Amino acid sequence: MASQSQDGIVKAIEALHEVLKRQEEEIALLKSQIWLTRQIPPIPPLRKPRDLNTYRDNLARVLERCDLAHYIKEDVPEPEDPGARRQWKMDRLDVDEYLQATVPDHVVWTKEGNPTKTFDCIVEFFEKKHCGPSGLLREFVNMSPRHFDSLFDFQTRIDFLKQRLQTSALKMADEAYTWITLTNIEEDDPKLFIPLYRSYHEERLDLG
Repeated sequence: MASQSQDGIVKAIEALHEVLKRQEEEIALLKSQIWLTRQIPPIPPLRKPRDLNTYRDNLARVLERCDLAHYIKEDVPEPEDPGARRQWKMDRLDVDEYLQATVPDHVVWTKEGNPTKTFDCIVEFFEKKHCGPSGLLREFVNMSPRHFDSLFDFQTRIDFLKQRLQTSALKMADEAYTWITLTNIEEDDPKLFIPLYRSYHEERLDLG
């Protein structure tokens, strides 16, 4: 009787192991299916400097839809929570590999596999100029709506430059970004400048 009882316990444990194994396989399959739906949609590759602005706009839009745009806008710090840290590492690798794939004619390598630095390298290469804080500030000061296809694209670039400058040694007060932007708009489109200027004074509009 004791032997039969022990056999029954062993069989029950084996059956439980089989159930747990199937559950693990189902969870792994579910994770893989979730991953497949999370793939970043492709954008046209960047091959020529003249296509850089279009490339940046396309990249910002597609990463924004995937909730990954912040990885090219700033150097996202490593989270303390273990689960969040794993996701952070995966996101960084995903974005970095995606960026590499968007410039198929060139090899872009950064020691840390940091997507922010990879993006900077890509932009620096195609702009043929320094992309440190001074370069970013120079671009911001010379920003003009006429260089963009739409105000949305203009605003997107403003947001990107401001976020990068805010984490650099050339950080400015919020009003400085707004006034620089308004001044550039005034030079290009006085009709657009007037309502924005009024809105700024009435509602403290932040264009940056």
